[in-house]
Amino acid sequence: MRGAKGDPLMKKIFGAFLLIFLLLLSACASPEEPAPEEPQLARLPVTDGINWNALASGGGTAVRPAGFETPISYTTVYFPTENKEINYSDGPLYVTISLPDLDFLTNKQAADKITSLLRTDGGIFLEKAKSFELPYKEGYVTSANGYCYFYFEIVGQYISVTADASFNANTSKENPDGSWEWGEDFVSEYYNEFYCFDAKTGERLTVADVFFTDCDYAALLNPMIASYLYNESWEDPIRPFRGLPEGYKSFAVYSGGLVISLPADSPYTQYSFNVDIPFWSIRQGFDLKPTDKADFKEKYFIKTDENEYPAEINARVMENSDYSFMTLHDDDPNSPSGIVLSCRSADPPASLDKINAEIAKLFKEIKDSDVYKNADKDLYLYVDTVSSVYSNVFSFTISFNYAVNKGNDDYEYFGVERRGSFDLLTGEEIFLSDAVLSEEACIEYLKQNEWNPPDFPSGFSKELPVCVYADGLSFVYEEEYFYVNASVLRPDLWRNIK
Repeated sequence: MRGAKGDPLMKKIFGAFLLIFLLLLSACASPEEPAPEEPQLARLPVTDGINWNALASGGGTAVRPAGFETPISYTTVYFPTENKEINYSDGPLYVTISLPDLDFLTNKQAADKITSLLRTDGGIFLEKAKSFELPYKEGYVTSANGYCYFYFEIVGQYISVTADASFNANTSKENPDGSWEWGEDFVSEYYNEFYCFDAKTGERLTVADVFFTDCDYAALLNPMIASYLYNESWEDPIRPFRGLPEGYKSFAVYSGGLVISLPADSPYTQYSFNVDIPFWSIRQGFDLKPTDKADFKEKYFIKTDENEYPAEINARVMENSDYSFMTLHDDDPNSPSGIVLSCRSADPPASLDKINAEIAKLFKEIKDSDVYKNADKDLYLYVDTVSSVYSNVFSFTISFNYAVNKGNDDYEYFGVERRGSFDLLTGEEIFLSDAVLSEEACIEYLKQNEWNPPDFPSGFSKELPVCVYADGLSFVYEEEYFYVNASVLRPDLWRNIK
């Protein structure tokens, strides 16, 4: 007799029970949840030929290319051009277009290309002004005015242009008593546009063109633009900022950094909005060539008949935005408790404590002075601070001033001031003798620029405090203020901060 294990009937019964068990088990199991779909962002409009959906992607990384260091100095010139004005009038409408003339540039091909584009855009504004529907009111006079001006600045190897255009129209009438009454209808439009050109070719550049090719410029700029949009704008953005579009051209390079303009018809703001980005925050990949001042003149400008260049050419040093200078208060807001220099970097320099110790000494001198002690304590004791940081040099002034009314608005003024500059790399104070080429060069500059300086004794510059700026320095000698420009400063004053 065969056992149950080999019985065909038992196999069928066992298989049936197994099938029922599996069916019950599958019925009790929770159904698998479908994967959530990714939310689809609404497509942005294409405005004025800009596809806001085609986001820029620079590729690479947001760090400086190998071998590239922060430029310590560069050359700038801001100049008004000898513009040719075109005046258009038609009834109540009067429009002025100021067309640029770049005849003083040595590169004629580049000058002609830039001039041609700007004159075309000036003509577009004129047509726009002519198309406005002018206000009308019975018994009132309609008047309408428009203008378009161009302003130029050369920074390093870039020529930047700002176009300002405005259109205003209103109605008004003169009353019998000679007063004027304005109608309720009023039209006002303002436009600005930014351009950046290659000084060698005259080609209009995109944002990508002013960064090194292996730098992800979008990764650098987009968070800054988003932050600026939400923290600095006086209106709430329409939607979160998604990023700059590819090939974006509405920007300019100016003496302190980059300005990126979002037009009024952008998908993010109701009005035009400009974002200022300092050089220091994009130094990882911004392509700014240091330029010698003399070479800058010969490269870009034709001398006039008077053997002069058309505008003042300045050597500048990159502003270091990692630092801030603050006045501290404890419980009494009328009595400042200290002044400190702070660094936003995650790895502040070791010199910071040393510099703040010296600042504390100077601040104590002000609070221990008779001017401060004798001030009316019921007044708000405002201690003014002014500071700047260019590359590795930190400069500041601390001052306290007040006035006493002796009667009949006859005021007597009291004040005390301390100033100084420090090298952020060493923590050492920088005096006049450390900053200028020589005492003789300093005095010669003052004489040539009609300062009528006193007879400085030999060695006067030693331990004389200074304030150093991007384009020169100032000092006080025997209660008189003096200034010299960058041509007198020592080239090794500026050193690179990684």
